Amino acid sequence: MDSKKFKIFTISMILILILAGTIFLTGLIISSSKGSISSRNSFNIITQKITKSADDYGILTENFLTQSEEILKNEKYLNAITIQKDDIVFYAYPLTSKLLKADEKGNAFITSTSPLNKIYTKNVLLLNGDSLNFTVAYNTILPEQIFNLGKITFFIILICVVLTI
Repeated sequence: MDSKKFKIFTISMILILILAGTIFLTGLIISSSKGSISSRNSFNIITQKITKSADDYGILTENFLTQSEEILKNEKYLNAITIQKDDIVFYAYPLTSKLLKADEKGNAFITSTSPLNKIYTKNVLLLNGDSLNFTVAYNTILPEQIFNLGKITFFIILICVVLTI
């Protein structure tokens, strides 16, 4: 390969690698933006549904707990939720979440330092006058989305490497 073709090939490979990185970062930004909007909408919906369930059945009843779990297990962006009344957490889901911690009194709280998580808080008044405080942590981007973007980027880089052999 002469010098001119080698330079063209090298520049094109560099541009392809830059394009792969750009695709990955752009995909992350777009997915995170969509996830943020989706999580905000989901937060409003689940607080309405759980509040309705609390109004219908009362808190800490079997029907309330069953309906709350049914509502929450279909949320794909949900990472953790706590519901408290009078500064006492009476509901935390899922208990296996790495974002749920306990304070010195044993109350669960949500903590996150990741920019890929969004935490929302809302106070809601029930019909009986009680106040519920919802704290919900959402992923703004799902691990599957990161994996898929990484897979595409990997294959682009792999093709470049194979072409240089």
